[in-house]
Amino acid sequence: MSAITMSTRATTAFFNGSEGDNYALRSICWLACWWLAICITPVHGMIETDQLSTPELSERYRHLITELRCPKCQNQSLGDSDSPISADLRREVRRMLEEGADNQQISDYLVARYGDFILYRPRLQQSTYLLWLTPGILLLVGAVIAGLVISRQRRKVTVSGTLGDEEQQLLDELLAESMEDKDANEESA
Repeated sequence: MSAITMSTRATTAFFNGSEGDNYALRSICWLACWWLAICITPVHGMIETDQLSTPELSERYRHLITELRCPKCQNQSLGDSDSPISADLRREVRRMLEEGADNQQISDYLVARYGDFILYRPRLQQSTYLLWLTPGILLLVGAVIAGLVISRQRRKVTVSGTLGDEEQQLLDELLAESMEDKDANEESA
């Protein structure tokens, strides 16, 4: 029997587990194999290779691509998206920055081309009033409803906290009977 065959059989027996093998050691080896497989798996992601002329432009570029939304993707910024249109827009933003455009001009250009959807924070204008005011309105409505519920609960406690004449008389009789039973039990003991 060759050394390779013996080594293969030993490895197979170890990982398949036979009677008397150490279960904990086998588990640790399996975890190490999985961890190694995960760590050496290549990570696919966007790496920007084009550098801007100054660090200030690079900082503005990073800020812009996080504030602008990919028109194709549902909820990814230009910087997070790997779609072709996102790559084109990143190139366009980079070109406009190098030509001397400020952030507002770049945003205006992209809004004119793709609409307000491209901005993560749309501007406050007539078409976006509902978007900006809805959270405050919902909060106000919730506070009013909570106030009404609390005031109704307080009224119920106040109304149910007072006893009518018949109820008070019944309560007095029950208390008197209870006291008599207690006194009778103490005398017999």
